[in-house]
Amino acid sequence: MANNVIEFPGFTRLDIDPDKVLEQAKGELKTALIIGLDHEDDTTYFTSCTDIEKLLFMVEKFKFRLLRGDFNAE
Repeated sequence: MANNVIEFPGFTRLDIDPDKVLEQAKGELKTALIIGLDHEDDTTYFTSCTDIEKLLFMVEKFKFRLLRGDFNAE
């Protein structure tokens, strides 16, 4: 990428490179749950948390926002 290109910081409907998303989140999180697809399209998970109830709460809260239409990938 050329040095004079500025990355758009706002909302986009295009997919974003996962490495950029992870880099943007670095230093911002107290707890992390990462759900993704690997290069073989298999679902994979990473978490910093061992508390099952907290993980389930995070998943359900995210699911609620998705179903309500209140989620924008930034």
